[in-house]
Amino acid sequence: MHKPGRRRERASVPAKGIKLANHVQSLSPDGRKVVVHTLSPEDPSGDGLWPEMFRPTVVDTVTGKQVPISVKGLKIGAFYLADGRLVVRVAGRTHNTLVVLDSSAKELQRLAEPAQARDQGILQIVR
Repeated sequence: MHKPGRRRERASVPAKGIKLANHVQSLSPDGRKVVVHTLSPEDPSGDGLWPEMFRPTVVDTVTGKQVPISVKGLKIGAFYLADGRLVVRVAGRTHNTLVVLDSSAKELQRLAEPAQARDQGILQIVR
């Protein structure tokens, strides 16, 4: 319980499992998993702009372990929906594909992106 007259202090702490990242795309609804673009020490850190495409890494922020994304193909983005499903963006020749996974990583659906969105970044996915 907060005592009157005492100021509450809040501090941020680094998420386990993420040493270097230049882009946080999405957070799972329970806050346990995060989709990031991780970097190695040799990678350029970029200029902070929103990337059109990136190889997503899902990290469990409690254990610090990477969570495998069970989708074949070149993954170029991922985004958590409010209900816990993960949407993975997979590169294609004429259009990209959005693969929807349930919370246990089982594939639920595949959707073709419009061809004109192929080279654009994703800011949000609306069902």
